[in-house]
Amino acid sequence: MRGLSMVNSYLTLLLVYECVRCNFSILGLIPLLVVNAVLSFVLAAHINSRRKHCTVPVEAELVQSERREALRPPHRPVAMIHWTHDVWRYRWGDDVCFAEDTIPPLMSLFGPLVGIRRSGTIWVDPYRSPYATYGGVLSPDWRYHLRFYYATAVLCLLCAVALCMVALAGSALR
Repeated sequence: MRGLSMVNSYLTLLLVYECVRCNFSILGLIPLLVVNAVLSFVLAAHINSRRKHCTVPVEAELVQSERREALRPPHRPVAMIHWTHDVWRYRWGDDVCFAEDTIPPLMSLFGPLVGIRRSGTIWVDPYRSPYATYGGVLSPDWRYHLRFYYATAVLCLLCAVALCMVALAGSALR
């Protein structure tokens, strides 16, 4: 899901930029915007399904938070898009476990998330092994991810509607 989240974030940036740059005149972007909105809804549904399974609150500590670069042009010293990778440490029984979280580029564009500190509550699925590579933990910022996916879906659908309205207005003027 991390890869889908990145694709969703990059596509949202690119598609909205193209819509604005071309004054909402490229009708071929409508299917891409709708597909990206559906992808946002799928990612939000994935978080909702994990929320139903992850029912045990566990105190966790942020042990690593790094900003990673993506899409750095060769002629620029600084990358155009950054994303954040967090690692949380928590105790599960007698074991110490780690959970990773990736914050998409568009979500981390506005700086650090408000309310996320060095420690927080993660939610663990009690029926899944804590050593599973993915899916057994919800990070403290899961609400931000959920709102982000809904917001990107709405943004893509609004751009698609704007493209349709401009096309209709243009055909009415002819």
